[in-house]
Amino acid sequence: MINPILDAFAQIAREKNIGREELVEMIEAGLVAAVRKKFGPNCEVDVKIDPLVGGISIKVGREVVEEVVDPSEQVSLAEAREKQEDIKPEDILWQEVPFAEFGRNAIQAAKQVVIQRIREAERDKIRAEYSGKIGELLSGTVQQVERGNYVIFLNRQTEAIMPMKEVNRKDRFKQGDPVRACLIDIRETTKGPQLILSRTHESFLKALFQLEVPEIYQGIIEIKGVVREAGSRSKIAVVSHDEHIDAVGACVGLKGSRVQAVVNEMGGERIDIIPSSDDPQEYVRSALNPAKIYKTTVDREEQTVTVVIDEDQLSLAIGKNGQNVRLASRLTGWKIEIVQKKDFLAKRDELLTGVFGGTSAVQEKPAEAVPVEKGLRKAEPAAAGKTPKPVAAGKAGEDEAEEEYEETEYPEGINETQRNILDELPVEDFPISLIEAITPAMRKKLSEGGYSTFYQLVLAGEDELCRVPGVGKKTSAKIKEIVDYLVEHYAEEEDEEEDEG
Repeated sequence: MINPILDAFAQIAREKNIGREELVEMIEAGLVAAVRKKFGPNCEVDVKIDPLVGGISIKVGREVVEEVVDPSEQVSLAEAREKQEDIKPEDILWQEVPFAEFGRNAIQAAKQVVIQRIREAERDKIRAEYSGKIGELLSGTVQQVERGNYVIFLNRQTEAIMPMKEVNRKDRFKQGDPVRACLIDIRETTKGPQLILSRTHESFLKALFQLEVPEIYQGIIEIKGVVREAGSRSKIAVVSHDEHIDAVGACVGLKGSRVQAVVNEMGGERIDIIPSSDDPQEYVRSALNPAKIYKTTVDREEQTVTVVIDEDQLSLAIGKNGQNVRLASRLTGWKIEIVQKKDFLAKRDELLTGVFGGTSAVQEKPAEAVPVEKGLRKAEPAAAGKTPKPVAAGKAGEDEAEEEYEETEYPEGINETQRNILDELPVEDFPISLIEAITPAMRKKLSEGGYSTFYQLVLAGEDELCRVPGVGKKTSAKIKEIVDYLVEHYAEEEDEEEDEG
């Protein structure tokens, strides 16, 4: 009778993937419960099982006393000596209990304990196996579809739930279909841990790229950020830790094979792969692809990047219902403000109006005051950092006359990098007294602080300008904005003259 019982328990254990030692402990715990169901909750019980031969030894121990108060844990001295003559008070009388003496209730109690222990073991195994797999890709089979929710069998013992909100709107699965999804959560319920799968979470896209791109799995390429609007569009930022490997190219694959495999799994969702960057302006430019950007400026205090764009590129930058700029902002972590180029230029021209001599620097440009005339613009074909001296009157018509050059005067204490920056400017240095967009009082403060020329303002950072007494953050930002506008304006004037030439 005993061996068939052990065989039945062993079969359950095999089905539930439980080891022999763990099974023995469960059966012992169940038999202890059965004994206490029959003899009382306070009795001592000793159960030993030999799994090799199927032997079960069950003993009940009760304390020997003169007067019995609790029969479940005590036995009278007279009754004890009938079974063991030399026993003394306070000794424990152990009695063998045949398994056949257990009644239906006791057997039921043992069964409930064993089943409960098996369930607990299953739950512990699920927690141990899957707690470290959050964010990983899992494969299973659709077992049931109920009100848009999918029950997924990962293996014979483990099932997971994929709620309707975690299913791509383009996905269509039926019972028996294989499915891949990402584990996003393990919820504790009254029935144990419940695995939650998703095909709309960012982790699903990340896991698919890890599967398709070996360089990501090996750590050569790192995914820095992923944003999605499931079923429509996604953006993923990558960076390579090997200078010989192109991160974007590796993710795209030969003829787009790698990214296409991911797109097919996601039901045709559009995926933008961009290079990650520590420079917010460069990062935002890449994130807004395929739109062509005219200019970007950054406000670190407000965590904002302003993007200037041509009108014909506006729809590409914003995207359908603002989707492209919205995803780009989430990916980069910067607020993105889009400005049309014509509005930007109008604002710049308005700012430059009256900068020099109180008139429009863009429209009138008087030679006496506006440094965009040839008298202040760097002459061609001068070498970098040099401007031609005026040619003597007597040699003006001679073809073979040589031009003499003198070195441009640079601010003191600048390094080679700063010299290169100044050499690239399309205009010679001039005093800030010509910039009437800066008030006389502020020009005086800047001059006293060591910033008396245009070149010095070009090289100065906003933090450096803030160190000047009377110059705050907003003022320094405004000054740098004026300087940037002027540099851009001079460059445009130079380009126009080259085109006309």
